[in-house]
Parts: sequence; structure tokens; C-alpha cells
Amino acid sequence: MLVCKTVNGDTLKNSIEDVKRLFPLVIKRTWFPLLVLHFGKEISLQLLNYAGLMVQREGREDIGLLVAVVGTNFFFEILWSAVWSFAAISATRAALRDEPVFSSRSLTDLNQLLIEGVRSMAAVVFRLPLLLIPAAVEVLRLLFVPHVVILDRVYQVGQADALKRSRTFARLGWLPLLISTLLVFSTGILIDSVTQGASGEAWLWQRPGAFLLSALLTLFINLVYEVFLVALFLRLTVRIADSGENHAHVQLETS
Repeated sequence: MLVCKTVNGDTLKNSIEDVKRLFPLVIKRTWFPLLVLHFGKEISLQLLNYAGLMVQREGREDIGLLVAVVGTNFFFEILWSAVWSFAAISATRAALRDEPVFSSRSLTDLNQLLIEGVRSMAAVVFRLPLLLIPAAVEVLRLLFVPHVVILDRVYQVGQADALKRSRTFARLGWLPLLISTLLVFSTGILIDSVTQGASGEAWLWQRPGAFLLSALLTLFINLVYEVFLVALFLRLTVRIADSGENHAHVQLETS
């Protein structure tokens, strides 16, 4: 049974210090693939959103077409979420350990991320009938699922369930997790309000400058957030290991 307490101020402070140290290394080593990946995601999602908007404006009642648009959007959300998490976490791990970003486990990790991403989405959707708050809480509790898949040796040897492990880590680090997530969410809303303005969506083909600014700011915020989550996850791993559980101890050291 887990006996360690929730994170204290030192854990949060150390995680922030880790971000200051790791973020420049991540940018230096993997800025181009992360940039390409992020812009690919933004462009593809814009095209899907535009297709859905056109269907609505035309007033078409083609149920098959609507289902196809919604299903495609849903698929790409899961796909891009898994790919982005995989790339950002792998880049941070590579900067942390001074090793290649991709390894022999990369395809296995990505495949597991897709599987666990579907499971996480199902767990959230299952709680939607209970109102939005339980679903939002579940989203927060499952934020560490990608980190469990890629960084947790207990999961990798088949001794833990990714969703349950994520909930355990989230329970320990709920305060910094909540604060950082709210900051990222509110910052995203602020970026959208500034770049979109009164004219609505910043479509790439109509307002390329606004789209570029929004994409770059979002990339910076999301990457800082991902590096922070990795640092926090590893700090929590140490605390769980120190509590007496049989977990891998991960040193936050770079060469």
C-alpha cells in the first residue's frame, strides 16, 4: 500500500528548477522535429475543424458525413496527442540522460501510448454523464499515463496498469499538477483571444501571421508544460521508491 504523502514545497521547487535546466537542452537537441510535429498537428486539426464547419454551414443532414468528420477528428486527436506526448517525453528523457531520442523501444512505447490513450479517453467519456467536473478530474488524474508508459519500469515489465499508476502519481502531486494545468489552460485561452480577436478562428490561409504567432506561443507553452510534467513525474517516482515500494529510482542528473 502506498504510504508516502503528497508532494511538498521542495518537490515543486525542485521540479521547476529541473525545467530551467532541462528546457534549453530539449530545445537545443530536438527543436526542429518538435517544431515540425507541432505545426503538422496544428495544420491538420485546422483542416478538420474547417471541414466540420463547412458541413454545418451548408446545413447538410448527411448523418454518415457528420459521423465521418467527427470520427476523423476524434482519431486525429488521439493520434496527435500520443505522438506529441511520445516526442516531448522522449526528447526530455534524452536531454536528461544524454542519450538518443529514439531507441529500440520507441515503436513499442508509441503503440502502447495509442492503446492507453484510447483507454484514457474511454475512462473520461464514461464519466461525462456524471457532469463535467468528474470528467475534468479524471482528465487530471490520467495526465501521467504517457509518462507511466515511457518512463515507469514497473509498467514496462507488466507489473502495473497505466491508468491506475497515473492516478497514484496524480494523487501524490495533485497540487502542482492542478496549478500547472490551469496555467496552461488559461494561457491557451489568452493566446486564442489575442490571435483570433473579433474575427474568429485564425485560419492559416486567411490570417497566416496570427496562425503562426498562435502556433509558436502554443508550442512554447506546451513544451514547457511537458518538461515540467516529466520532472514532476520523476520526482514523484523517487518519493514512491523512498516510501518502500519496489519502483525504479530515477536520478535527475545530466552529464
